[in-house]
Amino acid sequence: MKKHNYLEQCVCCNKSGINIKNNILRNNYSLAKCSKCNFKFTFPRPNIDFLIDYYNSISSVRFYKFSDKICIKDSKGIYSDIKKYNPEAKTILEIGGSTGYYLNGLKLRGYDVIGSELSADAVNLAKEWYNIKMYEAEFPPTSYEGSFDVIIIHHVIEHVIDPINFITEAKKYLSKNGIIIIETPNVNSIGIKIFGRHYPVFCPPGHLNYFSKTTIKKLLGNDSAVKLITTSYSGQSLYNFVNATFSLLSIKRLINKVISKEQKVKTTQKVSTLNNSKYSVLLFSQKISKILQLIMFPIFWAIDKLNMGENLNFILKNEN
Repeated sequence: MKKHNYLEQCVCCNKSGINIKNNILRNNYSLAKCSKCNFKFTFPRPNIDFLIDYYNSISSVRFYKFSDKICIKDSKGIYSDIKKYNPEAKTILEIGGSTGYYLNGLKLRGYDVIGSELSADAVNLAKEWYNIKMYEAEFPPTSYEGSFDVIIIHHVIEHVIDPINFITEAKKYLSKNGIIIIETPNVNSIGIKIFGRHYPVFCPPGHLNYFSKTTIKKLLGNDSAVKLITTSYSGQSLYNFVNATFSLLSIKRLINKVISKEQKVKTTQKVSTLNNSKYSVLLFSQKISKILQLIMFPIFWAIDKLNMGENLNFILKNEN
């Protein structure tokens, strides 16, 4: 079976005329750019079976269990958007919900939540860790269409093969006056401008789509967005800066070699109780980067105002 598709049209505007920089991304993928709308995307495009096999082949130790307190804290931004844009919301769907830690934080705030996720390991852990109903699929059953006051698509749209069809399908699950909360990396971020292809955002076949404020508007339609901002919240910018620097110096490859040897020994342990050194280091480094970024708040505030923040964050509202 063919594992990749070699497109001749842009993924975003469906027009011909794409320029390709061959084999400059990880895993020998190329970076394509549309000459009409400037959308950037991974080339060639893996098919869905390839992606499912890819995600299921990644070691389950990449998942980490968070306390209820952390789940509530980390879902605070999503909760604030819900209260501002759909304060009467009761039902929430997260598409690409991983192990359900955001949904757990929202469930603890009183919402009725379910999720969908392609990774079988993540689906099982969502039930085990947080008692979240998570469907092992891109979307939940069609019987749920029209049922959700809020749909969360948090750092997922950059992973999907066909983002136009993905958003079209997602909208079917919205209730009247429901909202979709979407966040994705900003291809015009200050980090990408500095580090280019070495920035962690460029990581195919995981990430396939690289949006700017302009191309995300083209994808979604200007009339449907009630909020569209860039944000450098959570210290992720500095954390990614360090990752990119390591990549440039080939330090990251050496670290991953050491970690992979450790994981081969530890993967016989039960996934839900595993707390390996990779994630201990990851969480510690993220905490440090958050503190440093708070100290440097004026700089990152200015970066956001210049539309060069780390992520694009936007709300779609169902006006039907």
